[in-house]
Amino acid sequence: DFDVILMDMQMPVMDGLTAVKILRGKNYAKPIIALTANVMKHDCELYAAAGCNDYIAKPLSRDWLYKVLARYLPMSAATASPICSLVLIEEPEVEDIVQRFVQGLHVTQEKIRRGAREENWAELKHIFHDIKGTGSSMGYPMLTELAQRMELHLMQGEYREMGECYVHFDAMCDRIYTGIRKVEQV
Repeated sequence: DFDVILMDMQMPVMDGLTAVKILRGKNYAKPIIALTANVMKHDCELYAAAGCNDYIAKPLSRDWLYKVLARYLPMSAATASPICSLVLIEEPEVEDIVQRFVQGLHVTQEKIRRGAREENWAELKHIFHDIKGTGSSMGYPMLTELAQRMELHLMQGEYREMGECYVHFDAMCDRIYTGIRKVEQV
């Protein structure tokens, strides 16, 4: 009756893929997260095919661990504080523009997921370059900072580091969506 399982993929007696298949065969429906040093595209596809919902790369990054767990475990208001646009605080008359930007983040997140699945690094670099340029102007400087870091990883061919950044990006978008809803309610 666990809320989530962190499954080591290389255990001594039974490998993680076999263990995941057994759990899914016994109707365990809650999230299973693969813990592994093998995070190439074909490896991640194997984990997903076996029944894993996500993966965390080794060596473990505490931030990445927390972000992935946050996707699958209920979050308290304290851990998921909303991010509100700094521009809206100063210039509430631009609310429509900021709203459109935030609504467009949903589409952007899907493009990022597709680009990551397809390992389309050039497309991802373009997407993060665009976000880097617009995030601050919409009142989200932390989004610009993260997009800049992601673009730099891509430019330097540091694709493995991108996994943690995707998790941060999704978590930040969730906090931005919460923040914009708070503005709508005011």
